[in-house]
Amino acid sequence: MLSSKESDARGEKRPNDSCEDHLSQKKRVTRRRHRNSRLGCDECKKRRIKCDETLPECRNCQNRQKRGAGERCSYLSMSEEEIASFKTKRQQNQLAEGTRASKALEEHPEKVAYEIKMIAHESVELPVSVWNSVSGMESVRVPKVLYLQLLLNANQDWNMSSRVFVVLALYAIINSMSHKITLAGQRQGDPTQELLSSEREILENIAVKYKKEFLSYAREIISLFLTSKSAVGSELLGTRLLITNTVLQYIQLYSNAQYDSNHYAAMVDMCLEIYKNNDPDKVARTVQFYWSAMPRNLFHLYFPAYSTDLLFELKAVLQEFEACILSADDDRVQLHYNQLIDFLQYVIGLLPISTSVLPLPINKLYEVYRTWFLGVPSEAFCISRAMPAVHRVFYTFYHSVASYLNHLFPSGCYLMSRPFHGPTSLYPFSLNVVFEDLDHVLGPFAEFSVRLLSFMERREHILQTFFEVKDPLPPELDKFRFQKREVRNLKEKFISSLREELITWDNYPDLVPDAETSEGDEVKHFALTEREIAKSPIKRWRQAKDNYKMPAIFPSENNEILMDQILEQMKSADPFLAMQRKTPVDCSGIEYFSDRGYQMGDRGLFQQDCDVSLFFEQCPPAFLSTLPTVEEVLNYKVDRICVLSNSDNQLLYNY
Repeated sequence: MLSSKESDARGEKRPNDSCEDHLSQKKRVTRRRHRNSRLGCDECKKRRIKCDETLPECRNCQNRQKRGAGERCSYLSMSEEEIASFKTKRQQNQLAEGTRASKALEEHPEKVAYEIKMIAHESVELPVSVWNSVSGMESVRVPKVLYLQLLLNANQDWNMSSRVFVVLALYAIINSMSHKITLAGQRQGDPTQELLSSEREILENIAVKYKKEFLSYAREIISLFLTSKSAVGSELLGTRLLITNTVLQYIQLYSNAQYDSNHYAAMVDMCLEIYKNNDPDKVARTVQFYWSAMPRNLFHLYFPAYSTDLLFELKAVLQEFEACILSADDDRVQLHYNQLIDFLQYVIGLLPISTSVLPLPINKLYEVYRTWFLGVPSEAFCISRAMPAVHRVFYTFYHSVASYLNHLFPSGCYLMSRPFHGPTSLYPFSLNVVFEDLDHVLGPFAEFSVRLLSFMERREHILQTFFEVKDPLPPELDKFRFQKREVRNLKEKFISSLREELITWDNYPDLVPDAETSEGDEVKHFALTEREIAKSPIKRWRQAKDNYKMPAIFPSENNEILMDQILEQMKSADPFLAMQRKTPVDCSGIEYFSDRGYQMGDRGLFQQDCDVSLFFEQCPPAFLSTLPTVEEVLNYKVDRICVLSNSDNQLLYNY
């Protein structure tokens, strides 16, 4: 039999070794280490446990008192002077802790963990919750559904997948902290302002690291697309490229005060190289989508801007809403309200706008977009029944104002290659939630906001789906490049007051029959023409306009077509459409009547409003019906460079 020394020499374990190891491990994990709490209460110090230093009584003592055990917390015996001194020392400790964490991040950036609180949200079921929109235009939401499904699939088995969500959450939290710091600064003697500033600085250091990773990855994947034939047709790689580029563009919005088009220009150049050197049919669908969207983006330069009458009415409505906001007695919603009013006043101060190709200097137009983007609070992404009624109504304005801005500054959408509503379009709210148990005071504000959103969405859908610009980039464009490009053969009666008017057929844009488009050497008149795929619904709509001056009852079978069926028509043998739903989603009526007796419909308009969406067919977005040629995209690129590079030229600012 071997002795214990011989066993040790051979490296063999004695019978009780495993037990000893287990006991030693158990001892090691019995209690986590924590930093000494010098300001902790006497009871916690006596028990050698970490005190959370909460006033007027720490949580440990509160829990013991509930169980009927232990002494009262020593904090309860402190005088006012001792409490003031305690708060000062606690704040100093917190700031010192933030400084230590920041220093540790610089020295060991790979080893520091930080808890990131995500923006509050509710669970989302795809694709059902996405297409249940207030506008009643399911086909408008189809691209968004595809994007979400592509996102989910592309993020599987991808080492950058978690960073996609974390980096945008980081910048959103940093932006949200700025609002909280502003709010804390309004309260005299509030110590949280310095603490939040310190935490924000730590997060900014982490965010910079993530940004560098995305820049590096973007260069790698672009190089792969330009050198590998197999990568060109990879749906997952294409989606990841799109995600990475989108993330970088959003980061620019958070961090850049001046406009920078580098990332968008890089995508255009990369797409051109891909289509020059490859069969278009073999290019990844996500890249095809990006390629097809370029002419749609160009169309915003020809998009007729809407009347500013609604801008002034919008401000007046919100000013009347102030009494309701104050009655809510919520500092956060009051801050958001004041910021929204200030933004509208800022936009009004920009009037009158230029009559050149861009209505404002580029950096001013970027400032409008960025100010709006950074001002959208997290509450606008999740309007739920849990909110008080005032909050539910108020946060719908972040959807309706954004839709109006798309029509007031369509060139802003051209500049940023995305609409003003940004991510909020992925979080449509339920009309039943907004109008549930609304009193006669809040009702008019809700109906104004929802009708504004619904009408503007319909106007955009008509212009984008029914019509297209005839010869938008002619050979002689150099002579007229910096002139205003709004089309001249469009007629529509602008709404001057949504509170006083019902929506009629004349309020929707339509072509002027046989309009004169004469032009000379100094002026170029651009015109719209009907899209071939839209001729049938346009014909039925015009027949209805001739026969019915007010809304009529039309067949509603289109409403029964499921989103999954629309998606099925769009897909082409790909793995991205997985979640199928076989039964229609319940779309119950809205039990709400205005002071004038008008009932709110489940499509976001009064039943007495004329609703052109009855003629919107369930089909893929029109811009996907044709694939632009390399020459067309090259012309688009050249024109964009010319327009943006002349931002300081006085030609842009002739009034």
